[in-house]
Amino acid sequence: MSRTRILIGLIIVAVLAGLGYVGYQKYLAPAQGAPTPTGNASLSTTPEAPSVVSAEGKIVPARDATLAFRMAGRVEKISVKEGEAVKEGDVLIQLESADVQAGVAQAQAAVAQAEAAVALAQAQLDQITAGPRPEEIAAAEAQAKAASNAVGQAVAQRDQVAKGATDDAIAAVEAQLAQAQVQRKEAEDAYQRLMDSKIHGWMEEQAILRVNAANEAVAAAQAALDQLKSGASPELVQAYNSAIGVASQQRKAAEAQLALLQAGATKAQVDAAMAQVDQAKAGLEAAKAALAAAQAQLDQATLKAPFAGTIVSLSTEVGEVVTPGAPVLVLVDESKWRMQTNDLSETDVVLVRPGQSVTATLDAFGDQTFHGVVTEIASIAETNRGNTTYAVTIDLDPTDAPLRWGMTAFVDIDVRP
Repeated sequence: MSRTRILIGLIIVAVLAGLGYVGYQKYLAPAQGAPTPTGNASLSTTPEAPSVVSAEGKIVPARDATLAFRMAGRVEKISVKEGEAVKEGDVLIQLESADVQAGVAQAQAAVAQAEAAVALAQAQLDQITAGPRPEEIAAAEAQAKAASNAVGQAVAQRDQVAKGATDDAIAAVEAQLAQAQVQRKEAEDAYQRLMDSKIHGWMEEQAILRVNAANEAVAAAQAALDQLKSGASPELVQAYNSAIGVASQQRKAAEAQLALLQAGATKAQVDAAMAQVDQAKAGLEAAKAALAAAQAQLDQATLKAPFAGTIVSLSTEVGEVVTPGAPVLVLVDESKWRMQTNDLSETDVVLVRPGQSVTATLDAFGDQTFHGVVTEIASIAETNRGNTTYAVTIDLDPTDAPLRWGMTAFVDIDVRP
């Protein structure tokens, strides 16, 4: 190595050393008169906790609902428009429902019919368990006695005819005919009363038997009278014998009816009547269930407001076919507003507590301030522009300002202890 190169190297080292000393004196050396730190002095200080946490957010309604139908159908009528205020329960949109309404009407008619069936079955059971009324027994006794007398009269008239027709015999047969006609009228009236009371069963069968027997008695008496007036003959005697047979049947029927009333209803009859009541009640419950199902389907064709508010979005029109679950409108309760932050960091959110007071400004209202209180703090973080943030909900104090959903807000949260 030459001496020249060695000399150049020494010069460079000297220059660098001088520059290093100057930099130390200017930037790193302690100022003159400044105390030199010792081992007992603190090297750093803890910053004070902030008294206010600031964040950006949006105005949101305290309550909103996106409404949809639960059934498919064609829109028949829209009763509201965007921006219109509605009350809870107001009809908003109606689907075509003529078929469903007809089903409801049919179900209502079925319920009414089932209720009538229950009432009738219960009336029959009540009558059976209550037993015959005194007037019913008295009427049955009178019918049995009259039937017995009719048999005796028929026998006497037959014997008289066999001996030869007389004016007295003819008069007696005419009287028998008149009595038979009266008994027929009574039997018919009794049957009609039974039908009007809508009570059927064994009592109806007995009433029909009495009417038929009364008709036969009238026919037999009329035939006997005709034969008697035409003179005694084997046919006339046979007619009287027929009348006697009919009268005997009436007597047996009347006596059987009397015995049945006096004995009262059997256990089998009561059980059968109770079964009819149970069956009628089951039919009524089934009819009511069908009506409830039809009414529920009809209710699904009508969209009503779940709460009072304002229609802020309407996304269907008359004639359009909607599908179940597809949103058709948005309802907002504008009586109360909230703010919801969207950029509160994880380092700031730990200072926020429910109940802390908030002051806010909105771009739309310049320097006007709004006040509120923290009500909710999200438990789950969100990612906002790559940062971890937590949403904080703030209830605003009542204000006359025309706030709108989505307005930008800037909030200062007082986080002082």
